[in-house]
Amino acid sequence: MAVIILCYRTIPLTGTRTAFYSIPIVILVYIYFNSKNIGAMLKKLVIFILLIITVVSLVKVDMSIINMKNDIQEERGETSRASLFYARQKEFEQSPIIGYGTFRGDPRYAIITDNGNVEVGNTFFAFLSMNGVIGLTNFVIFYLSLIIPFFSYMRKKKKIGVSSFEILLLLVVLYNFISMQQQGLALNPGLYSTGFNWLSMALMYKPNKYLKRYGDS
Repeated sequence: MAVIILCYRTIPLTGTRTAFYSIPIVILVYIYFNSKNIGAMLKKLVIFILLIITVVSLVKVDMSIINMKNDIQEERGETSRASLFYARQKEFEQSPIIGYGTFRGDPRYAIITDNGNVEVGNTFFAFLSMNGVIGLTNFVIFYLSLIIPFFSYMRKKKKIGVSSFEILLLLVVLYNFISMQQQGLALNPGLYSTGFNWLSMALMYKPNKYLKRYGDS
């Protein structure tokens, strides 16, 4: 309970909306993979729900920094989701097959911050506008070729026990996927979370021999 209160109180102070909203999802996945049977999972789930209700009713979360950040960004037009989607759409329309160009943005539509960076928004929209249908298709195939075998491995390995590192990696991958809906975590050079995202994808790779070893057969 102390950990839940700590996260509930401190994460909003960082101004990171995605981290705050993804906490329940990450914890639910953790409960699933950390439970040996349905009974244990349901028991942990009930306890988690009761703890959340208790914490929310007793502890007041400070959303002032997140709200302030939202107001400033809306005034500058930096991260308006509608504006970001519109910019990516206009870039995509200029070259739908091969894209507008990697690490490029049309200055007529792109949202440029005070430090000269371009906020791209959704990772998949960014791939579509920068690299076109061809680039997005290649990225999706590559991403799914890592995600699907990894989740298959985790599901089968769960029967005999998943290591702490594997659970941690799964939660990191899940959080990164949620963040990819809000940020350009794949094509944003210089951003530490971009490198962290690619590193986690590299660690997802599991040779087929491990899948066979922990398979049903």
